[in-house]
Amino acid sequence: MTRKKMSSGNGVIRLGLIGAGGMGVADTLTALEHENIRLVAVCDLYTRPLEDAKTRWGQEILTTKDYKEILKREDIDAVII
Repeated sequence: MTRKKMSSGNGVIRLGLIGAGGMGVADTLTALEHENIRLVAVCDLYTRPLEDAKTRWGQEILTTKDYKEILKREDIDAVII
């Protein structure tokens, strides 16, 4: 699979999270300590972690139960699994 190189043009790294359990959330919180990181999407198999993600990081992030939605988005630069 070839991935087209995309850039937000402003130096911001757009992040996706697959697996919003304890370790995934902890890793994401660490990544978000950097000012140039923005979380844009979260995937988990269960509804509760997705609801928690919107509460924690904002209603505008994409939440999904299908990890393929995260991987096919061209606006995501990096993924935490």
